[in-house]
Order: sequence, then C-alpha cells, then structure tokens
Amino acid sequence: MPKGIPFTEEQKNALVNKIIEYVAENPLCGIYTAAQNIKTSDYGTKLSKSVVHRWFKEPKLKERLKEAKEVNRALSRDYLLNKSVVAIERDKNYSVLMFLMRTMFKEEFSERTELTGADGGAIQTETSIKESDKALLKRAALRLK
Repeated sequence: MPKGIPFTEEQKNALVNKIIEYVAENPLCGIYTAAQNIKTSDYGTKLSKSVVHRWFKEPKLKERLKEAKEVNRALSRDYLLNKSVVAIERDKNYSVLMFLMRTMFKEEFSERTELTGADGGAIQTETSIKESDKALLKRAALRLK
C-alpha cells in the first residue's frame, strides 16, 4: 500500500463505489462532498481531498465518475427546476435559482445571441479614417520625430 493512503485496494474499491453512488443519487453533489459524507470510521480515518483526487485520476474510475456526474447533472437540473417553481410560487423571486441554472446548465438556460455574416460566414468589417483625422495623425507623427 503506497505511503499516505491508509486503505487497502479492497477498501478503496468499496469507498469509490460508495462515492460514485452518492454522486449519482444526490443532486448538486460533487466527489469531495460525497467523500466527506461517506462513513469511513470503519477504516479508522477520513477521506482527504488529495486521496480522492488521486483515486479519480485513474482512467477506469474517471470514466465511472463521468457517468455518475451525467446522472447527477440530470438530477440537479430537475431538482433546481422543481425548487425554482416552489420559490416562484412562494416568494415571486427566482433570481438565485436562475443564476444557478444559467451557470450550471449554460447550453439550456443562458441567453445567447449568435451573430454571423452573409451565408453564415464571418462578419466583414471595414475601418476607414476621415481625411481630417489623417491630417491630425500626420502632424502628430511629425512632432514625435
């Protein structure tokens, strides 16, 4: 067992499974929050962020976590939508929840304006300088010499 990690491989796998389940089942929960909420007293230590971070750098675990986060994202979206409906009905104020929705789910809830040029291409711009401004620039350039 590597130094600084007081868990056997079997314990690690059990804890990782619990973390992934916790993330998948609890809206707005990340792996560090999940790790802090998992009971580790049976192992005689707490899970530190660095240990959890190291574990989830492993490719197989990273992929499993990605899947759990997708489930969590869907849960979080539904949870926030339900909360926003309740908040609107109760307080008539939903700005905080809309902020969360816009930051967490940009593709669905943020206001975007897409500008394109002709036929969807780039916007063409042209810069021109008035004759009077050209004269001013020439005089300024002469003074700098």
